[in-house]
Amino acid sequence: MKAYNKKGLITGTIFCVIGAFSLIKNLMVPSDLMILQIRNIVISFLALSIGLNSLIRALSKKCTEEDISSKINVRNSIVKLKSLCSAFVILQALIFICVILSMIAFYFTENILTVAILIVLGLLLSISWIIELITTIYYEKKQQGEEF
Repeated sequence: MKAYNKKGLITGTIFCVIGAFSLIKNLMVPSDLMILQIRNIVISFLALSIGLNSLIRALSKKCTEEDISSKINVRNSIVKLKSLCSAFVILQALIFICVILSMIAFYFTENILTVAILIVLGLLLSISWIIELITTIYYEKKQQGEEF
């Protein structure tokens, strides 16, 4: 058999090994709670099925060509970029709301833990704003030099 997609072959092998070892471990050493046992077995089967799917796609010439064409497709790239942009904006808004809520919580409770939460969230928000500023400057300079 010829592997047409080496990255997919490696990924599939790793997922298959993880899923198989996890399934064997879960069957040999069961968990005390039945719900945890079921969850672990479902996760093992999921990892095993993802690995097998990736292996089959890596060994199939037709599936590998489909994967390559979907990566090259401009529409898929635009959709991915828009979804990443939306996710970043939503994450910034959620962090900002959490900063405001932690400031309100500190005002009412005067608990030092809320200050620690506020500092961490404030750092995350500041880092995200700085990253946004740097990427905006980069793409503005890039656009002035050439059309993209």
